[in-house]
Amino acid sequence: MFRAIAAFDPLAVGARGDLATALERIGDVHLERGSLDAAGALFSESLDIRVGLVATDPGNAGWRRDLAIALNRVGEVRLRAGDTAGASSAFTEAAEIATALAASDEANVDWQRDLSIGIERLGDIRRRDGDVAGAAGLYGDALAIRRRIVAADPRNAEARRDVVVVLTRIGDARLESGDAAAALVAYEEVAALTRELSELDPRNTTWLRDASVAYNRLGNLSLALGDGEAALAAYREMLDGTRRLAALDPANAEWQRDLAVALGKTGDALRRVGDPANALATYEEGLGLSRTLAVADTTNAAAARDLSIGLDKVGDIRLANGEHPAALAAFEEALAIRLMIAERAPDDADALRGVAVSHGKIGDVLLATGDLIGATEAYAKLLDATRTLAVREPENVRWQTDLVVGYSKAQSVTGDVTERRALLDEALAILVRLDEEDRLTADQRDWIPWLEGELAGIVPESVDE
Repeated sequence: MFRAIAAFDPLAVGARGDLATALERIGDVHLERGSLDAAGALFSESLDIRVGLVATDPGNAGWRRDLAIALNRVGEVRLRAGDTAGASSAFTEAAEIATALAASDEANVDWQRDLSIGIERLGDIRRRDGDVAGAAGLYGDALAIRRRIVAADPRNAEARRDVVVVLTRIGDARLESGDAAAALVAYEEVAALTRELSELDPRNTTWLRDASVAYNRLGNLSLALGDGEAALAAYREMLDGTRRLAALDPANAEWQRDLAVALGKTGDALRRVGDPANALATYEEGLGLSRTLAVADTTNAAAARDLSIGLDKVGDIRLANGEHPAALAAFEEALAIRLMIAERAPDDADALRGVAVSHGKIGDVLLATGDLIGATEAYAKLLDATRTLAVREPENVRWQTDLVVGYSKAQSVTGDVTERRALLDEALAILVRLDEEDRLTADQRDWIPWLEGELAGIVPESVDE
């Protein structure tokens, strides 16, 4: 309808503006669905209209602002499509318009916010291009603007959420640059701000989920830094938020999955701080949710994978407790699920890796019970799967180090000295090569002296003269 009205009277600026707005709204729907081509075509048509309107009245601030917003939409599509140069061009032009508007009226909150968005998006381009320091600087500029907006109106919840968004980007950029301490400071503020927002309106699902995501991020970093207690505190906050979300809509599968994930991570932190009993109880609650979700949609590979991971977590605790039959049952169920996933998606490397992991865990249980033959068979299957992955992607460090684990487990159960030495030599050769290429973590580098020690400890077989 809007297109017909605009075509009927091309000089009717109101109709042209309405058409541009309609195109943008439809484009937003396509963008949300991931239909980049459709969204891009609609946004480009809208942009042409906005350019034409500004040309008829360059002093019209409202039309200039609409043009900047249209440019940002076009830039977002280009960025998601991988066209960073095209996205940068659109974002830069939008930022130039926003800068001029903001300078003309510093009291106009909308224009100041537009400027912060433009700067933030330019930061996204820098970050995508690998200039993390430059991105962090731009994010800092955007943050300063948003803090001023909040200072002028502390009750503006959306402005406070804008601060959360750019602070999260700053934390991510700092983490990417290796400054974990600075990232932690940013994530801590994000978590505190999102919690405050969620408490303003306990039924606002967006704010509740923001808080859960923020505490998840904080917990992940704390755990990586070795602070189990801080990680546990963060994951418990995450768990509280996901419980509240899940209670608001028990039929929402995504929120139920979020709760299962939160339970799993809380269990991980409980194990880290030395509380395996509560870790097991937490894992089992999460496992129950994962099982319900997997049964509800048997074609959902992600749900099946979640279930297998939950089974692993429970099995690990059972094995550590010496409950071998229960551990074996959990690991065998996980293996059956992963074999099914791999059969449905034979080219999925992660699916094959899952199968390898399960064989390794089953081998560990059988070895612990003294079943050397069963453990040997399981480890052979582990080694076969990891070799397949390593051959498929020789430059994939994860697959290569998985193969090292496969060699290490296989050598632990062989009684053939020559075979054991060969397996250890293969594992050591992989690690030495990756270390020379500076592609190992600090923990993985520690595997090298362990392997060298194992090789040195092998007593040569006697030779009859």
